[in-house]
Amino acid sequence: MCHSAFFRQTAAAGWLAALLAALAAGCGRSSPHDDHLEHHTPAHKPAEFSAAVREVQRRATALAGGDAAANEPDLYELLDILRWLPELAGDSDLPEADWNRVSETAGQLIALYEPLQIAHGRGQKSSFPAAEQIEPLLSELRAAAHKAAELQPAFPLSTADSP
Repeated sequence: MCHSAFFRQTAAAGWLAALLAALAAGCGRSSPHDDHLEHHTPAHKPAEFSAAVREVQRRATALAGGDAAANEPDLYELLDILRWLPELAGDSDLPEADWNRVSETAGQLIALYEPLQIAHGRGQKSSFPAAEQIEPLLSELRAAAHKAAELQPAFPLSTADSP
């Protein structure tokens, strides 16, 4: 009987030691495989809605009339920013109706630019949409960005200032 109790204690201590060693081995280490699990914000993602609208305007103007294949990185980044617009507008003080217009306008711009990305992926030549198609949509976004800036408090309270 004594041997049985001794064996159980030794086995339990061994299992506990093995478990602790396995847990300790995983702490504080990261493998290259784990790096992709961390959140990454692309360098071209604007911090807020008004900055995003300025970037859309700048990039759309720069791309106008050009060859999509020659401007592939700019096109991909423009599409990224257009996809982020509803999220960034949602972080602003825009009312829901204005947010809906931003989301719809971003969708219309994506519908104009996305076929260029697809064509390039297939090795087909394509040209950017005409300014007459783009400008009214950009004007809509500029108006929403202006409204968002007007609605933003001049001196937002920090959590330390609140009662």
